[in-house]
Parts: sequence; C-alpha cells; structure tokens
Amino acid sequence: MSKRPGTAIRRLLGGTLAMLCTLGGPLAACGRAAMPSRAGKPVLAIVAGRWPDQSDWRLSEMLSNRIADLGRFRIVPEGQVRAALHGQTEGADTSPGLLGKLARSLGASLLILPAVQGAQDWRQQREVATETRRRYWPHHELIVRTTHESVSFGANVRAAIRLYDARSGHEETLPFWVDAISMESNWQAESNALGVVARSLVLRLRELFPLRAAVAAKNGRDITLDIGWQQGVKASYYFRGVLDPAALVRVDRVFPDSCRGRLVQGYYHLGAGQRVVEDPRPVLRGDLGIGFASRATIAPGGLQSVLDAVEFHLNQSGADGPDLVFDLGYLTDSAGIGALSLGGHLDPQIEIIPEIFWLDAAIGAEADLYAMDQAGATLDADSYHALGSLGARLALPLGFKLSANAGWMTPFEVSTWSPALSGVPAQVPGKLPSFRIGGPFVQGSLSWSF
Repeated sequence: MSKRPGTAIRRLLGGTLAMLCTLGGPLAACGRAAMPSRAGKPVLAIVAGRWPDQSDWRLSEMLSNRIADLGRFRIVPEGQVRAALHGQTEGADTSPGLLGKLARSLGASLLILPAVQGAQDWRQQREVATETRRRYWPHHELIVRTTHESVSFGANVRAAIRLYDARSGHEETLPFWVDAISMESNWQAESNALGVVARSLVLRLRELFPLRAAVAAKNGRDITLDIGWQQGVKASYYFRGVLDPAALVRVDRVFPDSCRGRLVQGYYHLGAGQRVVEDPRPVLRGDLGIGFASRATIAPGGLQSVLDAVEFHLNQSGADGPDLVFDLGYLTDSAGIGALSLGGHLDPQIEIIPEIFWLDAAIGAEADLYAMDQAGATLDADSYHALGSLGARLALPLGFKLSANAGWMTPFEVSTWSPALSGVPAQVPGKLPSFRIGGPFVQGSLSWSF
C-alpha cells in the first residue's frame, strides 16, 4: 500500500510524542501520544488467530464491528490483511520481527491478534412446575397444576488478545476467561461470551488511544469541546483536564466537529482553551456520603422531641439529580420515651456558588418504633410521618458539608401500646402514656463525601 507524505509526517510526529510519554507503560504511552484532536486516525489491522476456526472468526468479526463503531481508527480490510500474509501458516506463533514486517506492509500502527484458546459448552434441563388457582363464588376453587421443561445453554470461553504497537515494538497480551448463558442455544451463549471479550478490548483501546480535545467555550457548567462524532466522540463519554485531573466533563450532545457537555466536577479547575483527555473509567467523587444529623421538633410548650441519626447519602454532589438520603437514628420525646427511627428523603439542590453553596429542599417519610417497660412487660408503639423542609448546604474543606434545614413533620398521636412485636393492645395495670409527635422542626447535619 502506498504511503502518502502527510501520513508519514503524522506518523513521525506521533512517534516523537510517544518518546515523551512515561505514564501507563510503553504501549499505553505510545497510544496516548497517538490521538491529537485533529490528526489523522491511527491505522489498525486485525490478524485472526486460526482461520477458519469459527470462534476466532466470530471474535474477529465482533472486534472489527465494535472498533469501527468507535470511529477513531482506520481498519485495514480483511482481504488486504490475508493477502499480506502471503500464505503464512495462520495461527502459528508470530515473532515481533514478522509482526513488524506485516505492520509496515499494511501501513498499520497497531496490530490486534485475537485467539480463542478454548471453549466449553453446557446444557441444563430442568422441570418447572406452576400452579394456578381460580376461585368461583362463593366457596369453590379450581387448582390447575402444569409442568414444563426449562432448558438453558452456557459457554465458557478462554481467549487471549495480543496488541502489537508497530512504532515502538512493544506488545501487550490481554487474557480473558468468560462465562455466559443463553436460553436459545450454545452458539448464542458463545456469542455472548465473545461479545464480553470484544467490549473489554474496546475499553482497553479507549484507554490506550484516548481522545484529546480543547475547551472551545465555557458558560457556567456548560462546556463545548472542539471535537465531535467525526473524531469518535459519543454521548456519555467523559473527559478530564490534562493540567488538572480534578476537572471532569460529561458529554451530552455530539455534533460533527464539536460536542457539548457539563462540567460535573472541578468547576474552578478548567477554562476555555485548556486541554482535556478522554477518561474511559471515570470515578465520580463526592456522590456518596455519610454524616450525623440532629433534629429538634418544636411544640407550643417548648421542645417536643429530639432525633439523633446517622445519614447515608447516595448523590450528595447533586451532579446528576437530587440527593437520596437514608436516616437511621434514635428519637426521644419530652417525657423520655425513646424510639428507633428509620426514614428517607429526596433532596433536590440548586447550586448558588459552584461547588461551595447550595439551596435545597427535602421531601420524605419516617417511621418510629417506641418501646418502654410497664408493669414488668415491654410495650411498643409506632408512628408514621411525612416530612418536608427547605435549607442550605455549605462545602467545607476535606470533603465535609454543613447543612441546616427547617420544615414540617405531619403529627401523629401515639396512644396504642402493645406487648413487644405482638400488635395486640396491652392489658396492663396503670395508665399508659399518650403523646403527640410532629409539627415544625429544625435540623442540622455534618456529612463527609467520598
């Protein structure tokens, strides 16, 4: 295949940049240097392991389709690869020298050599019984029992994929051992397993050859990058800042030569003109959190009850929707009667000062289980409430957040006591306490995000 001067220059520049990379190992370093935002796409060739083995053929076909879908490589056609082999024994061990000659003849910077090393199929058959009851008025019932066979198929596939970088001569072998099932056939189960291998390789290629871009514009948390679907960008891709990895951008809309997204982390760490690099395995920090909350319910005569609880946050950053919080604590009323409290609430947030100050609301529910000793017996009662509040959150150093809320809890009259966990009204001497829980409340909490 003829080599154009532009391609040679780009290849020379890619090789020069590769020598400057030191992170991620030799193969990873060369891959990272190979993807400038507007440069030509790297050329990639897939060399099958043991033609015409069906498993290898299916894996090679899946790899070709998924890599083509990435949109960031030029794939050498299969016929051209086979012609370049010149009748060599396919499947034999290929030395780096022969791989280098093959890569040069194809003009490829990366060779992928997939091989299925073993595949085992199994079939499981079992009987499943079902029972249907039909009731006829007033006291007749018809029971229909049926039995059918359930058949499932499975496959265990062991594969290895070699990645050979023609510019540096380095190679990497990725081993896979995958189990998969199907309700259709062993063929489909094998295909499912091979699909897992193909998806894993594509993710590895994204790590070795990440997309690079520049921030064309920034408006609040809205970010515009200077590459689009023609360069291989897809919605839901993430990019991190090159100079400051604390900045993380999620792509939402993709155009031919640009894309738009949201700066989900690191608001003050990324600006217009700065460079970003694709992050195939993003870790969103600050979503999960744990904290301590204290709530005081106020009655006309003074303090009605106090709740001390541990909070568990599932989306404390609020980057992709409201925060979901679960509370587990101990509630004490003004008479000293205690209760185990379990609740949860949804907290929509409005960011006022990015990553520093938020206004929030909360709507949720709570259940309280009271217990006390009376005449030698343990009695319990329960109450159920809906809650709503408004408040604010302030970010502190080291991932801490301080929150303050004020709201209303629906009142509930606690008057029915039962022997513990029986649900039967208690028959014990003496007057049992009766009190009302609910009304306005104030709450403060300190949480830590991780």
